[in-house]
Amino acid sequence: RLRTGRHWLIVSLQIYSKMSLTSYEEKRLQEIRNFEECLQDGFELYTTGKSAIEYHFGSKKLKQVFEAAFDADELKNECIDLADRLLFIIERYIGKHIKKQLEKGLTKEEAKLFVRRIGVFWQIYELENVDGLMGDEMKSRMHILLSDIDQSLLHFRDKTELKNLPSDLISSLESMSIYDRTSPTLQMSRMHQNDSDIYKTEWEDDQEETMSTEITDRVNTMLDDLLKGTYSMVELVKLNDLDCLLKSSDSTALSKRLLSIWWSLIESKDLKVQEAALRLIRFVLLSSRGKDEFVHLFHQLYLEKEKRLPSFTLTPLLPDGTKVITSLINSMRSHDEMQRDEEKATLIYRQFHWLAMVSPAEIVSSLLQRCFTDKRIVAPSVKLLCSLPSLCLLCSPSSSNGLIMSSLVSIARSADYSITEEREALVYLIASLTRHKKNGCDRPVVNAQRVFKTFVTDSIASRNEDKLSVALSLLVRLFSTGETKHSVIHFSTKLGEKNEDEMDGPDLLLFLLDLMGKTEQDGNMTIFELTKKTVKQFGSKLREDGVVWDGETCAFILNRLSSHQWFVKVAVTQWFGSVLGDPLRQIPSGLLACLSAEHTHLFDQIVVPFDFSPVDCFLRSLYEVSIWDLPFALSFLDMGVAVPPLDDNMADKLSIAIVDVSSPFRASNWQFLLPFLPLTQRLVNLLDVTIDCRLERINGAIYHSIHNQRALNILARATKLAFLTNEEDEGRDNHWALLQFFCSVAKSYIDGEMESWKKFQKMKAKDAFNGTRWCDSGMEKVSSTEYVLTQCATLFPLTVSLTHIVPKVPPCLQVLLSTISGYLSEFYSRPLLSSLDSAPTGSVPDTTVYAYARGTNPAAGDYGNRGAKKEHCATNQLFDLSGRDRSIGAARAINDTTMSTMIENKLTWREEEKKKEGEGAYGGHSNTNNSNKRRNKNGRKK
Repeated sequence: RLRTGRHWLIVSLQIYSKMSLTSYEEKRLQEIRNFEECLQDGFELYTTGKSAIEYHFGSKKLKQVFEAAFDADELKNECIDLADRLLFIIERYIGKHIKKQLEKGLTKEEAKLFVRRIGVFWQIYELENVDGLMGDEMKSRMHILLSDIDQSLLHFRDKTELKNLPSDLISSLESMSIYDRTSPTLQMSRMHQNDSDIYKTEWEDDQEETMSTEITDRVNTMLDDLLKGTYSMVELVKLNDLDCLLKSSDSTALSKRLLSIWWSLIESKDLKVQEAALRLIRFVLLSSRGKDEFVHLFHQLYLEKEKRLPSFTLTPLLPDGTKVITSLINSMRSHDEMQRDEEKATLIYRQFHWLAMVSPAEIVSSLLQRCFTDKRIVAPSVKLLCSLPSLCLLCSPSSSNGLIMSSLVSIARSADYSITEEREALVYLIASLTRHKKNGCDRPVVNAQRVFKTFVTDSIASRNEDKLSVALSLLVRLFSTGETKHSVIHFSTKLGEKNEDEMDGPDLLLFLLDLMGKTEQDGNMTIFELTKKTVKQFGSKLREDGVVWDGETCAFILNRLSSHQWFVKVAVTQWFGSVLGDPLRQIPSGLLACLSAEHTHLFDQIVVPFDFSPVDCFLRSLYEVSIWDLPFALSFLDMGVAVPPLDDNMADKLSIAIVDVSSPFRASNWQFLLPFLPLTQRLVNLLDVTIDCRLERINGAIYHSIHNQRALNILARATKLAFLTNEEDEGRDNHWALLQFFCSVAKSYIDGEMESWKKFQKMKAKDAFNGTRWCDSGMEKVSSTEYVLTQCATLFPLTVSLTHIVPKVPPCLQVLLSTISGYLSEFYSRPLLSSLDSAPTGSVPDTTVYAYARGTNPAAGDYGNRGAKKEHCATNQLFDLSGRDRSIGAARAINDTTMSTMIENKLTWREEEKKKEGEGAYGGHSNTNNSNKRRNKNGRKK
């Protein structure tokens, strides 16, 4: 019976498991069934195809819902049938739209519905990526329908509706070969092209073909007249006023004929014939669909015969040419503004194409020079240059570099590298010209390899610090990853061996490592940090491109890394990873001993060159590696510290580790210590570090305030320790760096807390005004006001204690004191609990004695309770205070008379407020509040 019962139990569990498994898939299948019904009847109710999908499937795509349902074997056949039915329905409706559009056109409402159904079709089209769902026949039908949709959109009238199409559908259509890419566009997306022929019907196409033929005959007649020496300037002006695009065959025929007789026209002794020839060639260019090819042939015409590029803006034929170039560049705006004003952008494109044809050197030089001084127009300028690919490859006979590269070299030579803004502008301009979209929609204006040889190599060889800064910043931009644009660079995989079009990656890494060692030794932390950033970005670029170096090369580089400190080698091997063959990370024993057995195989032990206990080694090693690679330090802790280091004075150990690791840094380099804050926050939580505080009472707000400030308390201790130890060692300057670091992070912390609290209070006030019941949040459960007030009240004396270790209060400490006291003074005008009365006092220096007592008013009592005895009250003799809170006492303890007075003025009640209080002046602010409450009860009218 037992065996039989167990058997039935197992069978029951299997049945339940199967039911629970398929219930989820059944729900997804039912959603698809409902969507099928919607697609057949009721789809017109939705404003967009996306809204119909969201209504039935939420945030999920149709593909994701099918994948979920398709996982159940018993539902696979129905899923296949549903996919087929969905395709049949959308195929039928879209086919009707396409047929009607070709016959007599779509109304506005029909056009909107057409675009909505195309959006749904794209969701169905993505189902081909679900394995086993669609057969070859269904996929073939979808591809045919996609091609029909593409052809239909070429004749679509309503341009604004096309913007509602899915972006990935537009990208897919752009990648199809049927698009004519010879015509430069205002935007990269063909759905936003400005050419009028995209939205023509067949009847309009016939009309345009007739007009193209007529205009072509008219231009040919004018050319015949020009060859005879007769022409009509009025007709030429009218012709240039036309804004049209000729058929490709007509524009090609005109351009070929015009180029064949060009020298006969332009070398005519009649200046008016030359002017007429320029007008004609301008019209042929702007009405051509293959502008880039025409411009290229025109430039080759001059290079072959006269060994130079045309420059008509410097001749009497275009006397105002220079002004025209200046006017064009002045009219350019930022990328967003150009996108919004399509009409103006079209005029700029037309004018640029014309000037690039007749004076390429002048327009390129002027445009790039303006880009150097105005970053806003860099993006639209890059698009202008990309619209004429032949211009990007054009070379002047007088220079071995290309036209654009020669202009960049000229700008770089004239730039003042000692000015930071000019260095940044140069890097931004060059990097923008070398990057292009990863999906291949455009090409880079200049080759990244050529940029490296021209700018990076020369700047590195100069050994000039400012030029070196430009070279390293440029490498960081060239090696950028994870963005929509990138620079294409080919790297060699073996040290000392590379092709002409490759960058010697291993050699570059060795150079950067040597440069890091030299700059660190010289104390040039700015170049050191920039070099470190370059190495990190270099590794990311190589890993993204899938580069793997030769085995001998990897062994040689790893051997060279052994000459650096251990954390340098760990960081570099972490950044390069698979490029170096994924070597084991070598870490000190103090870190390795804390890991669990399942993670130790990822690391190898190394000996560190300093005396240590296990706790010291653990903490110091983490802080050392955090300066180089904070993500590695945090990820190491995320693995889980199986054997945490133990010490009774963990807070002091953390402070000592911070002081030791920060010893090479000076006050001007305090930003390099920023990784210490997140690491310290993680460590105090992981190791459960406690801070000694003397409290009169404790509640949730006070506990969380002190708990969240533990990291700041550790940093303050480290700052004090650094000042004390550096009194004996004059060669170290890290105490000022730590002070600046503490003041910066403490100010950011308390500013963030106050900003969050103010937003919280505004939300509560708004809801109260609207009559909405406020739902208690986690912050409110611990009293948000008391929490933030305690934050200020505990951080203030901690900051004050730092004034006793400095000879004079520096500006950073003044700003922090002023900020906190300002926040405290804001609370003084609000009804508060007695948070200041219970603020911790254990963070003050041992050599300073602080005294605090409540006011002399016997009615104040303990926390303002009635009936308190007078003998329990006292007067603060140390600070000559009567009825003041602790913050005023701390203000007078500041080791700077001027600063102390300023802070005390913020925290002191005005005399008129004292008079209003009457005889009810109490030591804690909460006492005053309670007194006010009592008066309000006695005098409601007041």
